[in-house]
Amino acid sequence: MKEWLIAFDIDDTLITDEGKTSTRLNKLLLELQENNTLLFSSGRPYESIKSIVETIGLDFEKVYICAFNGSLLMKGNDEIYSHSIDGDDINKIACFYRDNHLYVQSYDDGLILFEEPNEYTELEKEITQQDTKRVEDIPSYKTTVPKMMGVGHETKVKKAFEIIPADLRSTFHFTITKPFFLETMAKGISKGEAIEYFIKNELVGYERTMAFGDSYNDIEMLQQVKYSVSVDNAVDKVKEVAEHTTKSNNDDGVYCYLNHFIRGMS
Repeated sequence: MKEWLIAFDIDDTLITDEGKTSTRLNKLLLELQENNTLLFSSGRPYESIKSIVETIGLDFEKVYICAFNGSLLMKGNDEIYSHSIDGDDINKIACFYRDNHLYVQSYDDGLILFEEPNEYTELEKEITQQDTKRVEDIPSYKTTVPKMMGVGHETKVKKAFEIIPADLRSTFHFTITKPFFLETMAKGISKGEAIEYFIKNELVGYERTMAFGDSYNDIEMLQQVKYSVSVDNAVDKVKEVAEHTTKSNNDDGVYCYLNHFIRGMS
């Protein structure tokens, strides 16, 4: 059993607004990997998270990746579990997004699928460094997807989230990541499920779990760990859930908290 499980959200938490990590944080993560389990958890696709882990310089085969907000859990290149949205359910979600004036988006083999050109899909491409593919109708093109996304202006995203019909809310899990991304996974799927996996399989004890986050899709993960930490730039709801707050992502908040925590333990 590894000593600690430390889970990191990526965007706006682990990395700066410029998509970077500091040299001192990289060095600390390399040291921590020797005796601890590191979990990188994001709404991003697996390939995008993998590229960040490799940039840090970690031993990839020992790293756990929770992608698509919990729909996929990998250890290195090996899949542990995956969940999907299938068939008619893809169409139900797509129709809800379209009815609320959001652009429909999903993923296929490392590609971002979209139906209509829009600035928000271009932003997702810039963030994840994944190529895009335009298709006429995602529900007709794909019978299985890891998650669906409705992207658009943040006022439209917020309004759509507030009026999700009861039948959809009871069947799927909805969350907002960035203000302009409304994301949908299979029911019960979140970043928190990965934490449950480690505890249930006795890979780590609850008393030695820690997680860092900033946005709504991090809430379940933060609720599942002993030490929950929000960065200073987190949304208010996340700060309410987290027991601790550190500096912002642009001020190396993750490093500051971990460094202080380790010194306190020694």
